[in-house]
Amino acid sequence: MRFRLLGFIAAALSGILAAAAFPPSDISGLIWISLVPLLFVLIQCPPLSALVYAFVFCMVFHTGIFAWMFQLPHYTFFHHLLLGLLLTIWFGAACLVINLVARRFGILSALIAAPLAWVLYEWLHSNWGFLSLPW
Repeated sequence: MRFRLLGFIAAALSGILAAAAFPPSDISGLIWISLVPLLFVLIQCPPLSALVYAFVFCMVFHTGIFAWMFQLPHYTFFHHLLLGLLLTIWFGAACLVINLVARRFGILSALIAAPLAWVLYEWLHSNWGFLSLPW
């Protein structure tokens, strides 16, 4: 139970740090360290937990960077949850790849695979048809 709580805290902390790197906070240097807590738990947790931690990270991160959407009429937290689920699909796959590489080939291989998985995630995220966010 303690490790699960630590994983949730690490994923949420990564989401907060990553969101703080974007406006309105705009502390851009945080992006360089924001994924460290998430990577720390991804290389040690079971595969299903990696997907859950990816979801926690995405929900916190997207709540921070898409907070302006709550000003839209009729936009609710339910809509935000759906947006988070949609945006978590590819990020969860990238986190799962990192987790599986760590379990199969070791931590060093996972740290080498992490940037590759992230770039693939960003490419899919930007080129996923009408559901992409190309900005």
